[in-house]
Amino acid sequence: MQFSTKHGETQLEIERMSNVEDEAVSKPIVMASAAGWYVGQVYRDAEMGFLGPWSRNSNYMSEEDAIEMYEYDFGGE
Repeated sequence: MQFSTKHGETQLEIERMSNVEDEAVSKPIVMASAAGWYVGQVYRDAEMGFLGPWSRNSNYMSEEDAIEMYEYDFGGE
């Protein structure tokens, strides 16, 4: 799992989620797996203290296309 360093909203959300003490699910962010980039969400496991993938909210695409899709579909959140 990788997070976009080109997308400021993603960086802010990862920072916020890293500081959450309880279990939580992130807002949509731009992230990647071995299959490619997508808009998805991560889960904060409070007991284990790590972030893990929660959902994939789009198809796989380039990082630039995922950022564009995020801005179009989720930019107002």
